[in-house]
Amino acid sequence: MAAWQTRCCRLAKIEKKSRAEDVRLARAMMGRRERNASLADFIPAYQAPEPTAKPKLGFVHVYTGEGKGKTTASLGLTLRAIGAGYKVAFLQFDKGYKDVEHYSERHLLRQLPNLTLLPTGCERIKEDGRFRFGNTPDDFAEAKRGLALLQEMILSHQHDVIVADEMLSAIKYGLIAAEQVAALIALHKEKGGETELIITGHGLPAAVRELADLITEMRNERHYYQKGHFARRGIDF
Repeated sequence: MAAWQTRCCRLAKIEKKSRAEDVRLARAMMGRRERNASLADFIPAYQAPEPTAKPKLGFVHVYTGEGKGKTTASLGLTLRAIGAGYKVAFLQFDKGYKDVEHYSERHLLRQLPNLTLLPTGCERIKEDGRFRFGNTPDDFAEAKRGLALLQEMILSHQHDVIVADEMLSAIKYGLIAAEQVAALIALHKEKGGETELIITGHGLPAAVRELADLITEMRNERHYYQKGHFARRGIDF
């Protein structure tokens, strides 16, 4: 049976067994427009649940290494936390943009309930598509703003989970100092209350390593980039 015939049969079965709303949902999810749809198209009445029995929070996670998966891990944890009814602040270092959104996940993050998205950084993609290396005064200013936002999130006690995405990379590439990050982690442990702190990025200075409760290192054993393949939207960014 051809793929389109299988698809039609599946839709026909759903139409017979489901209510009108279920059919609308199935058609939306199976149609091509799902790639550009908003969360409301699929879950129009979704509301985040209230946490029933909140466990002890307050640990510091670190996801680092040269392999792929650091931001991806933090996104998975974010989704899990929101599904449990927690409030999440998702702060990003050196991931700003001017006119074109480069990171596919942010289209969805902006629509999720109980999530505060805080991207910082300047545009790194030039008009000719090449990446801009090096740091400008504006890059340093944005990194400083990211640190200030993290401190604000820690002290506000308004979130159950705080993600500091690519903060370790900001250290590695000279935008911020390891001592500044260590000081914020210490602040979190002292005054952050029961808020889980998630840190991602390349590199792991000793000052940060000593304060982490969980460290996962992504090791680059093999990558399709090494065969000349480029990053793909929806998979790599």
